[in-house]
Amino acid sequence: KMEIIPENYSFMKLLYDISNVILVRIGSKSVLLSLRINPNLPDNLFGDDVRLRQIILNIAGNAAKFTEKGFIVLEVDFWNEEDYKNLNLENNFTGIKISVIDSGPGIKKDDLALLFNAFQQVGSVITKHKEGTGLGLAITKKLVELMNGQIIVQSVYGQGSKFTIALDQRIINNPTI
Repeated sequence: KMEIIPENYSFMKLLYDISNVILVRIGSKSVLLSLRINPNLPDNLFGDDVRLRQIILNIAGNAAKFTEKGFIVLEVDFWNEEDYKNLNLENNFTGIKISVIDSGPGIKKDDLALLFNAFQQVGSVITKHKEGTGLGLAITKKLVELMNGQIIVQSVYGQGSKFTIALDQRIINNPTI
């Protein structure tokens, strides 16, 4: 049973911690990790940072696992420009978009529909020698949905993938990142 347990947290600290874990997972591979974070995002948020960390680490961890050379980008922004323009501290919510973009092997179009199925690993030739149960993305999708968010995947086989998570977080106060 998965529960969402919201609390106050520092969004920048969460992103910093995640980037350090991903750097360790990349190890000695020729993969550059880049962070693109909108500096206008609020830092002090209220939400389930433990679950959010789990979501981002799973997606970015997969990128680190499957990307042998090239790049991984963690891109964090408002869900759309209107979220920023209409930022209303009276309602205390903002839409956040977190994308993990990689130059890994990508996912075949036919496999995209299977991606979030439990115990399912797609691209068996590519994933054959990689550890995993095929549960990570299924759990990730459930967590995103429990947080009333959505997850979108774009991929070109042989060129890489982009996983985007969109969700609302409550703003505690508005010092920016």
